[in-house]
Amino acid sequence: MSAQQHSVPSANRLYVGNLDPTIDEYAVVKLFEPFGKITYLDFMFHWHGTKRGQPRGYCFLEYSTKEVPELVTNRCFPTKPAETCLPGRKH
Repeated sequence: MSAQQHSVPSANRLYVGNLDPTIDEYAVVKLFEPFGKITYLDFMFHWHGTKRGQPRGYCFLEYSTKEVPELVTNRCFPTKPAETCLPGRKH
């Protein structure tokens, strides 16, 4: 599959952000593979500057079925109050 085919949003696709800089592709696959078959992994790296070649801290996974990303989101990553608070309010 070409990268252009993956630029269109898909129900099978899952965004994973806030990854530790020490996490690599292998760790992401091992962490998310138990939920379902991963058909595509787009692990993002810096292309320019002093961080060239280092992970950007996020990736996209694509699963074989559209139910898996919702399942993973609901079970693994509940909303954190700090990420959903209103501007100007302290936690």
